[in-house]
Amino acid sequence: MSGATFLGKCSAIPVFRQLFRASRAAPDWIAERPNLFLSLLSNYQISGTVGDLPEYHALGGGGGRLSREIIQWLEANARRLSDNVHLAFRYNVAIIHFMMEDFVPATRYIHQIQSHAGKDVRKEIRDFARLLNVVFALEAGDAAYAETLLQNAYQYFLRNAYPEFFRLTVEHLRKLIRAIDTTEREQLLAVFVQALAALKCEEPGKPPFGLMELMIWVEARSRGIGLRQAFQEIHARP
Repeated sequence: MSGATFLGKCSAIPVFRQLFRASRAAPDWIAERPNLFLSLLSNYQISGTVGDLPEYHALGGGGGRLSREIIQWLEANARRLSDNVHLAFRYNVAIIHFMMEDFVPATRYIHQIQSHAGKDVRKEIRDFARLLNVVFALEAGDAAYAETLLQNAYQYFLRNAYPEFFRLTVEHLRKLIRAIDTTEREQLLAVFVQALAALKCEEPGKPPFGLMELMIWVEARSRGIGLRQAFQEIHARP
């Protein structure tokens, strides 16, 4: 049964708690099947946003009770789980908080990704985390810090192939940081939306990692709507 089907029939928080109980009763079960657990977590971002907002809020907001449990579970099972799994879980939890516009814990989990051992593991997550840091600094209203983070990311990408998605994102984020007023910022966001929509996949049918998350943020801020509404509308498009 797929994660989406499973979550379509069950309440997500009890599902996760059931998995945690299973891990305590037979710790090797989740360690041996982390992809199922990740599938449930990833699909919950969709089902929670579109169809079950109160429980999604319980997951991401209100102190992030369940997200803390997930991280505690990761730490308790650290020796059984690969760096790949650690980074994937932390990224998913960061995105849950991001979708709730709860940027402080989202930033904390992104920092954990960047400081995690195994520098060559899940490079796509680590690379996109650099851009998310800039977005979170902008959300905090700290343009100076956002520009410092962006410059660091720019220098890093110059040394590491610098694919088109990152080049485009750095270029538009730099303009947003330096916007002189709300009118210019709104115009820049509208152009940014168009640029992301026109971006070609480097591999057919495989969009760049992080494109959807960035598109949600740019479109939400361009139109003055929440991230969850932007996600719902983008997800519903043919």
